[in-house]
Amino acid sequence: MSYARYVRPILDRYCVECHAGEGAGRQTLDLTARPGFLGFDEPYWILTGRPSWGAPYSAPEPRPPGWGIADMLMVEAFGTTDPAGYRTPAPMSGLSSRSRLIELISHGGHHDIVIDPLSRLRLIVWVDAICPYLGDEEIRDIPDPEFQGIEWLAVRPRIRTAPRIARPGPVNESAAAVAPGF
Repeated sequence: MSYARYVRPILDRYCVECHAGEGAGRQTLDLTARPGFLGFDEPYWILTGRPSWGAPYSAPEPRPPGWGIADMLMVEAFGTTDPAGYRTPAPMSGLSSRSRLIELISHGGHHDIVIDPLSRLRLIVWVDAICPYLGDEEIRDIPDPEFQGIEWLAVRPRIRTAPRIARPGPVNESAAAVAPGF
């Protein structure tokens, strides 16, 4: 479930007419495609609120328009020794059930924009999966690491050549038959 393959096309189809370029909606959310911090797309950072990777999360001041509208769980904001990172959130207290982005696209009341059910489901799954940026295909395009001393490792790190694990259930080929194109 990558941002570039599953989310950006939906934003391009339904949102960028107003929220990119010279659109009037740029004051509330700027989805103009442009490179951002660490090679991520800048609108991705705006939608997710830019995780803090091990440091307590704090939003920038002033917040850019639309900052964190996906309302994902900031799992990166907890260190491995932070007890708060191990607490289970209360049911329906986050992710798509509380996401402002999902709320906007779900009821058709945002300038009468009605998003098709599959696109809405894709956005919901993306938010509930904690807004991944790269999907399996993009990750498998990354070459296997090569560095001095790699031959001394007990297990050689692999990315492109990592094995594909067949999992029972609707995650493999059977899912494509049930939900084609997802």
